[in-house]
Amino acid sequence: MIQYRNGDFFGEFSDDFFIEEVKLLIATSNKVPAILTPVRGLNKELAEIFSFIGFIFFPTVLTSTVLKKETAAGTYYVKIYHPIGMFKKLKERIAPKALRTFRKTFHAMKRGLKTPMPLGWCYLKREHKSILLTKEASGKSLYDLLIREKHVHYLTAIGLTNEDLIIKVAHEVASAHKAGIFFKDLHLGHIYISDVGIEFIDLDGIKIKRNLTESELARDISCLNDPDLPFSSKERMCFLIAYLEALQWNGIDKKRLVKKIEEFSLKRYKTWKV
Repeated sequence: MIQYRNGDFFGEFSDDFFIEEVKLLIATSNKVPAILTPVRGLNKELAEIFSFIGFIFFPTVLTSTVLKKETAAGTYYVKIYHPIGMFKKLKERIAPKALRTFRKTFHAMKRGLKTPMPLGWCYLKREHKSILLTKEASGKSLYDLLIREKHVHYLTAIGLTNEDLIIKVAHEVASAHKAGIFFKDLHLGHIYISDVGIEFIDLDGIKIKRNLTESELARDISCLNDPDLPFSSKERMCFLIAYLEALQWNGIDKKRLVKKIEEFSLKRYKTWKV
């Protein structure tokens, strides 16, 4: 990693190219300060400004701005963190969120989690905000594949059936949990599948612990129980069974864990379709 510091920002980068990309964002913000302000949903005016400098702007939440850029060397993502509230603004100055996520991502990778490689992070001195840069995940997200776009032929193209996909995801999540990784914000949009396997993205909220509690396990699993999934009750049960078999957690009360998963699912989705 290249350590870099100037009057506008400081951070670590895998390549000089990304330093220049941050400089481009800052130069643009000097002309249009709005590009570094929080915005909810899709803002057409901002989308056009970002497009002018080569970025695709994604609808998002107030706490972050997500951009994508396609280059000859590959596609990468930019996440600009917007601390909301006095406490988070103070925390951002002491320990920028991009740096914390950058470090947690590498820590998770050392524990075997498959996730796109971080390309750098930086802290913007004037704005008191931080930026994380990562490679693009391979394949399609489960949300796009199964719900939003319904790519019915994609699984066939990569040699998987619905059951294969269910078991593969169950095993990868169980493997992460056994490694002490609590996702906290795991959902179908954060899991990508391709012919080379499964990757997890957006690790902002993960915690890495020695052992996870039953409530933490249940919270992660319940986030995957989207009621819009085109799966039968039998297929949903197949996921739970495959996950519990792969978890192999000594001393865990499986019945109690399943009950907690149901409770969390009811809170998140209002209905539990199993």
